[in-house]
Amino acid sequence: MSSQKLPLTAEKETFIKNLCYTPALPALWRTGFWPFFQYRDLGLHGASRGAMGAEHIKYVGPNESTGWFRHNLEFDWLYVLKGQVAVAYETGPTEVLKADDAILLPAGYGLRFFGFSADFEALEITTPAQGTLVLERTAPTPKGVSPPVISRDTPEAHVAGDGLRRFFKYRELGIAAATDRRIHIHVISIAEKSPGGTGWHYHRAGQFAYVLDGWGTVSLKDQQALHYKAGDAISVCPGYRHDVPDYSMAYKVIELIAPADYETIAEPAAAT
Repeated sequence: MSSQKLPLTAEKETFIKNLCYTPALPALWRTGFWPFFQYRDLGLHGASRGAMGAEHIKYVGPNESTGWFRHNLEFDWLYVLKGQVAVAYETGPTEVLKADDAILLPAGYGLRFFGFSADFEALEITTPAQGTLVLERTAPTPKGVSPPVISRDTPEAHVAGDGLRRFFKYRELGIAAATDRRIHIHVISIAEKSPGGTGWHYHRAGQFAYVLDGWGTVSLKDQQALHYKAGDAISVCPGYRHDVPDYSMAYKVIELIAPADYETIAEPAAAT
């Protein structure tokens, strides 16, 4: 799909430059750096022209551990979709991450993942799309490197109306503060059914969304409407007019916004 021309300020502030829709089916899986994972590209690499990447990862075995490693990426964030995994730090206690838990991995911090469940799957988002992993028997963490940031899922974390739409519930994942507000990530679910949905609007920020559950319909300026469902992903560049007129009550989506502080401009239905 083609993108509309972006406002100059948005070009400078966001990673996301193009509109891109990546359905879950047909799933195109590939091998990658870790031989015990398979990877499915979610279109963010192309939409951001390499500035960001998003992949659906699933464990295929038989390795039980990554071994100690550290990375040089500006941003590396993992959200557990299914199953569980343990993460050990160079110093500090071992953590177990379960479905709907998330972890931000700081550059240079030494850690290892192990104890993958057979059904382990995750969403990984990085900036830039590709970086370097340094594999070591020990992974000394330089002084001044912040520890990983973990977000645990609890019912209390999902707050109705704590975001742009009163009829959505939002779970804040703590990414804006950790990235000097370059990136914001939250989980959106349904608080109540809203007749008419979001209405036509656009943002002065780029968006990436990955559907965790349920389905939604998104109408796009000068494009065919999309009926997207669990496993689908969509990237929307700043200034691109869209509307979400309908969704299921099970609808649940991870949304990334860059930058974290932005404007949303509502437009009349006639704009379509």
